[in-house]
Amino acid sequence: MPHIRRCVGSLRAQTDASIQLIVQDGGSTDGTVEWLRGQQGIDLQTGPDEGMYDAINKAWARTDGDVLAWLNADEQYLPGTLARVRRVLEAQPDVDVVFGDTIIVDSEGSPVAARREIPLRRIYVANGFLYALSCTMFFRRRLLEAGLLVFD
Repeated sequence: MPHIRRCVGSLRAQTDASIQLIVQDGGSTDGTVEWLRGQQGIDLQTGPDEGMYDAINKAWARTDGDVLAWLNADEQYLPGTLARVRRVLEAQPDVDVVFGDTIIVDSEGSPVAARREIPLRRIYVANGFLYALSCTMFFRRRLLEAGLLVFD
């Protein structure tokens, strides 16, 4: 459960951005649901799902923001991440996906590696596991509305 606390904390630290914090939980039994229910400003839904991607689809169906992203419970944003994403998207209205670099940390939160993203290539995304790390990706809502951002 310490992972979800750090994840939520990293979202709350995004002081330069307005966020809708949605948690789709598959039925955790480790105290996560109880902790989340005690937190203000979290839209929590818990119960069985068909796996991670079904959970993301369900959560995104409840959103109303212009930009969508997701973090797994063991992922975090650095301070200022969402403000930076907002500035990039405002400056480039034709861009639908923004992604960036990643710092990989150990179970204690200490950095162990840095990963610089390289430009997305269709062949690599289609055939490479973890080519683009999801925690660095942000999508415009119009992709969801066009049916292009639904996981199968």
